[in-house]
Amino acid sequence: MSFEYSKSESIRNTYKLLIRIIEDPNSVKDLDISCFTDQKRFAQLNLPKEKIIPMSLNSWKTYADEIMPTGWKELDKLRKKALQSIIKRNEQKELSRGSNKDLKRRLDETKYLAQSYLNEICRFAEQYKHLLEICHIQARNDADFAVLFSRHLKRYAHIDATLSVINGKKTKDE
Repeated sequence: MSFEYSKSESIRNTYKLLIRIIEDPNSVKDLDISCFTDQKRFAQLNLPKEKIIPMSLNSWKTYADEIMPTGWKELDKLRKKALQSIIKRNEQKELSRGSNKDLKRRLDETKYLAQSYLNEICRFAEQYKHLLEICHIQARNDADFAVLFSRHLKRYAHIDATLSVINGKKTKDE
């Protein structure tokens, strides 16, 4: 096995580890939480049992962009989600069910999750808007595409949901 292959394998194994931590933070109990606090420490993660080797942050980003379809940025988001999962697990150990703190924490989590879904919807809506602009341009030059595009517009153009930013948060207009 070449050194390049082991770095590639390390990136893939790190992705699998992050997904596993997000799904079940209890699956890795002896992992040092500080390695998830920043990108540099994360790149230096050394877990021989998991076949994860340390490398420089620049190398890590380069390999992640080449190997992972989602790239480094999405892997960094997963790192942050994994960190939050571990923190939540630790907080849950400290709180009893039904306490005011526990109920407030769960409400905050629900609000955060709802806001993240709204942000994703807004992001997709913006991307769709740009895609429609590109399709309009293409439809002017290609008759076959124009027919397909007009079918799409007939099917979905009646949906009138506009999104905007209010108080720094993306929400659906009423």
